[in-house]
Amino acid sequence: NHQQKAKETQAKANLKLLREAIERYKIDHNGTYPGYINGDPTVAFLTSSQLINYSNINGDFQTTKSGSYNLGPYLNKIPKNPFNGENFFTLVGSEGFPSEASETTGWYYKPSTGEIRLNKNGTDSEGVSFSNY
Repeated sequence: NHQQKAKETQAKANLKLLREAIERYKIDHNGTYPGYINGDPTVAFLTSSQLINYSNINGDFQTTKSGSYNLGPYLNKIPKNPFNGENFFTLVGSEGFPSEASETTGWYYKPSTGEIRLNKNGTDSEGVSFSNY
């Protein structure tokens, strides 16, 4: 039970960290959430890269700060989902968040709204759905 509660606490902390980074990115990029480059949707790998690297106002990124690449980084690394050890993002579109967890991703992220959720089925030790974290 202690291990379960520790994972729940870590999941909440990691989500808070991710949400704060996503909001800081949005503020710096004129209201555009990570997940877009020049206004076009990107793939999940690029979304996490936008958070851990330097970026320009259009969302392009690189590992070093120079010239117009002076925004960020917003995180040192993408935190892991403590329940499955994954730190990958799976992008969610208009179809909405999946109802079942996947073994291959840590987080579900909807770039159009900036919403991020834990990839975990069920409820925590207090009966709260993991999807409501």
